[in-house]
Order: sequence, then structure tokens, then C-alpha cells
Amino acid sequence: MIDVENRDSKLKIMKCDPPADVILEGIQPSGNEMKIYIRRSTLTSIDEYMASDLNNELGGVLVGNICESPIGEKFLLIKNFIHAKYTTASVSRLTFTHDTWEGIDKELEKKFPDEIILGWYHSHPGHTVFLSGHDMFIQENFFNLDFMVAYVYDPSINDRGFFFWDTSGDTRETKKSSGFYVTVGGDSPAPVEHNSSPLEEEEKGLEQGGNNIYNDIERNPKGGSKLKDIFIFVLLGVNILLSLFLLNKYNESEERYSENVELKNDIIELKDNYRNLNQKLENFIIDTQLKEEAANDTAVNLPPAVKYEVKKGDTLKSIAAKFYGDSTKTDLIINYNKLKGESDIRFGKTLEIPPMKY
Repeated sequence: MIDVENRDSKLKIMKCDPPADVILEGIQPSGNEMKIYIRRSTLTSIDEYMASDLNNELGGVLVGNICESPIGEKFLLIKNFIHAKYTTASVSRLTFTHDTWEGIDKELEKKFPDEIILGWYHSHPGHTVFLSGHDMFIQENFFNLDFMVAYVYDPSINDRGFFFWDTSGDTRETKKSSGFYVTVGGDSPAPVEHNSSPLEEEEKGLEQGGNNIYNDIERNPKGGSKLKDIFIFVLLGVNILLSLFLLNKYNESEERYSENVELKNDIIELKDNYRNLNQKLENFIIDTQLKEEAANDTAVNLPPAVKYEVKKGDTLKSIAAKFYGDSTKTDLIINYNKLKGESDIRFGKTLEIPPMKY
């Protein structure tokens, strides 16, 4: 939003043809719209200026001529601009002071004496492109001539737009323009009253820089159009090649990403297998230690073997029955004493009688 103090505007209308070499931003304006032409260098400078501060609104005035074509169609030719100085600003407000307007008047008279103020511009950092209620108040009270426009630019999203007075209905209202024209070549239309000879045009082009492509286009529209078409075709080819290159790089990146994902999954699986194997190994070690400890405990708790001297009439079965209560346990005595059999005993021989669970 912007505040300005009251001032007067002088209306001058120049008879001329619309610029020929232009780029349309947006869509073709309708019949009731004020057609707007603006120099590319002027538009770029204004946008760069308003993008230099995203914390405060910046603005200024649009300078140029209001023109009328031979068929009576009026259009704006915005050639220059004057930045607003000595203002007070915030992220949503810009105030033009008396010193601001005094500086604008001096600069207009000094630099652009043959041009008039065609409207105003200001930034909407982060607010999108629209005219707020306060902006409408400014437009209605200080830029209220039918030809005056408002240019709004949001540098945070690089969006822009012009707003014009629509006088086609019963009531006059401000609308956003469908599109506007950016002049790329000779953007100062020649007055219709003047018819220059080819020699004059040639001399004029040489004075302004005969090697400039836009001067060539202005002197020879057909040749300029061909050059323009070639230039656009080359740019299109470069754009296609660049797109293919970026697409290839994207596909390569996708493949590398997929490979990295697979490798990552393999590593995770290996880690899981390692943890499982390690757990099994730990369980085996613990089981082995428990078995060894149990065996040691059993060996420690077993009673020692009992020595017995064989008496007359003893047999291994009678000895087993005596110590074990079971005459069939002779193998314990045989194995422990390493006897050859049940008959491998004699009177007076000392045997060691092991416990039943040795």
C-alpha cells in the first residue's frame, strides 16, 4: 500500500504508431483495456529496485507518453521511471512525503521534460499482486485520470501485474490487465506525421549504432522478423538440449539413488544376520559353560569309591547285591576296576566299589 500527497498532472497526447517489436506478457488485452507498452530495460530496473528490500515497500512513478494511433486507439508508452525518495516505509505501507514529490517533479523536469507521469508502481513483498482498499483510495484520489495505471510487483514470488481504469461500463472501475507489452527493439514510436526517406533512416541508424540488431529490425521489419525467428529457433534448440541433458542427469541420479537404497538394505540385512549369528554364538557359549559347570558339580558331589577285599565265597554278583542292592550292576565294578569279566576275581584281592552314578 502507498500514501501520496495531492498533486496535479499535465496531459499531453502524442500521435504515433504502437511499437512493432514487442513481447506479450500474459494474454492479449481485450478491447476495453488500456494497452500498455513498457521498455524492457525500464521494467527490469523497476523490478530489481523493488526486489532489493523485502522488508519494506518501495515505489515510484511511471514516466512516458500517452499516445494515440492513426485509428484513434490510445495506448501508454512507459519509457522511464523515477524512484520515490525521502519516503517512510514498512513491510505493508509506503508514504510519499512533500519532499518525495518535490524530488520527483525536479527529476521529471530535468531528465524527462517531454514526458508525463503515467501512473505509479510499488512492491508487495510477500503479499501477492492486487490493489488493497488503501491502494484503491490512492488510485482514485491521486492517479484518477483515465489513462493512469498502477504496477504492482511481489519480488518474493516474482509475480507482477498492471491495473487500469475500465471506463467501458456505466461506472468506472479498476481492473487487472490481462497482459502488457514489453518493447525489445526501437521502443520509441515514430510520429505519424513524419515520413523519413530510406537515406535518412540509414543515417539515423548509423548515428545510433548501425551494428545494433534492434536498429536493423527497426529499419527493415521483414529482415528483423527473420532474425528474430532465427534467434527464437536457436533458443528453442538450446532449451531442448538443456532439457534433455537435465533429464539424463535426473535419470542417472535416480539410478544411483536406487543402487544406494539396495546397498543400504543389503547392509541392514548383513547387520541383522551378524546380530543373529552373534546371539546364537553367545547362547552356545552359555549352554556349554552351564553344562561344564553341571558336570563339575556332579563330579564334586559324587562319593569316593569304597575299597573292598574279596572274601571266600564272594562273587561279583554277591558284591554288587551287597553294595548296590542289585546283583546285575556287576558291570560298574568290572569297568571301574578294569576286570576281564565276572570270574576275574580271587580271594584276598582288593576291589574299588564306585558309586552307582560315576
